[in-house]
Formats: sequence, C-alpha cells, structure tokens
Amino acid sequence: YIRNLQIQQQWEKIPHLIRSFLFIIPVGIVIFYFNNNQIDIDLLFKNDEIPPWLLILGVVAQIIFTFRFIYQWLYAEHKKQSLLPLGFWLLSLTGAGLILTYAVFRKDPVLIVGHLFGIIIYSRNAYFIRINKT
Repeated sequence: YIRNLQIQQQWEKIPHLIRSFLFIIPVGIVIFYFNNNQIDIDLLFKNDEIPPWLLILGVVAQIIFTFRFIYQWLYAEHKKQSLLPLGFWLLSLTGAGLILTYAVFRKDPVLIVGHLFGIIIYSRNAYFIRINKT
C-alpha cells in the first residue's frame, strides 16, 4: 500500500509523523504477538477438528488470496502506475472461491458471507475490465 502511494507521488504529502506510524505499527504488532506467544503455530496446523486435506485447502486458498497483493505490487512497479489489473481480480476470485469452499466445509458463516460478497465485487470488476478491453 505504501509503495502504491509512492508510485502515485502521494506518500510525501502525508505528514511525516503519520507516515512513521503507518510503517512502525504493523511491525510493532507482529513483534508484540510473537513475544507474547499469541501466535501458536501448533494450534494453527495441528488442529484435530480440521482434516489435513481441508487445512491444505485453506492454506492454499489464503496464499492465493494474499498473492494478489504481490501480483499488484509487481504489476505497478512494471507499469510505474498504481493499477488493479485483471490478474488481480482473477487471483481475488480464485482465492475467495477456495476460501468460500473451505468456509462451507467448516460451516463458518463469517467467512461465507464475507467472501460471497467479495466474489460478487471481484466478478463485477473483472467483468468491467474485460468489456473495456474489447
């Protein structure tokens, strides 16, 4: 996100104190949680309530969904513009669809509702990009 603001030449317009907080706070949160044992890898990956195939599906889905930001960053660097290309929306759709599948098996209403609405938005954005290219 910060890099997109830099590419758009908007980052320097934000007061220095706010820029410092935007950079430091996420790092501080990660350090805090690791130092206070709030992140328990065993709890995440050794949960008897989740079958291994479903855990793998969930992890792969989340990796694909998160990768859309890396894809967008690399695309923006290549184009020297902050854009959300079709590939971003296709990765969003793929990741959200897989997360939705995971959520249905887990009977998780929060994930189901959240990603169902997301899929509608991602589909809409991908559709508009496709029709504008023709």
